[in-house]
Amino acid sequence: MENKTLKTLIYIFVGMVGFGIGLIAVSMFISVVDFTSKVPMPSGKGTYGASLSLFDADWDSMDASPAFLIVSFLVLLIGLVMMAVDASVRQKLKKKVKGLNFVALAISVIGLIMLIMAAVYTRNDVEDSMMKIMVASAKAETGGELSDQQITLMLKMMVNFEMGTGAVMAIVGGVIAVLGSIMLIIPALDPIKLAAAPAQPATPTQPTSPAQPTAENPTTYNNNNNDTIA
Repeated sequence: MENKTLKTLIYIFVGMVGFGIGLIAVSMFISVVDFTSKVPMPSGKGTYGASLSLFDADWDSMDASPAFLIVSFLVLLIGLVMMAVDASVRQKLKKKVKGLNFVALAISVIGLIMLIMAAVYTRNDVEDSMMKIMVASAKAETGGELSDQQITLMLKMMVNFEMGTGAVMAIVGGVIAVLGSIMLIIPALDPIKLAAAPAQPATPTQPTSPAQPTAENPTTYNNNNNDTIA
């Protein structure tokens, strides 16, 4: 019963790793930085917004670059795929590559830390680059009447930059997958050891012994031999 429970936990943790890999892979094609205007559109229906994904062509028009973020995605995915492969080999073939799970976990943790840092850095980098473009455009329209600091302050009150849905999804998926990876290196959850462990037999029940006669409760015997005296 205990082995069956542990095997179920292994499947759950492997599923967490797989789920995290899926989220990260999908998030690479969703926005990593979102730009929204706080000023309503002339029609009065909502506000203007735009987004950047990792492979958009708009990166060429600004000083910011998604290279650090792309590398972080790849490092995290490589570590998690290595962990998934190690878990699958242990589960199905009952074999292991010595130290592979620890190496995979280390790469995954490093990749997750890099991803969080890269998401914040890229968001700030995009904001700085876009601010320079908008400040230059606004300064040309106003004829240089306002300083760069004044225009920047006004723009920050009008626009907002945030981490995109893809970046948030990737971080959440990475956290889930890394937690599953940490659980998979616990020795008690090693599929090879579980497969080699003998099944625990059911505990036999002790037979109940008959009650022994005591001095207070003597056992009575019926004597069917009735002797008669002539």
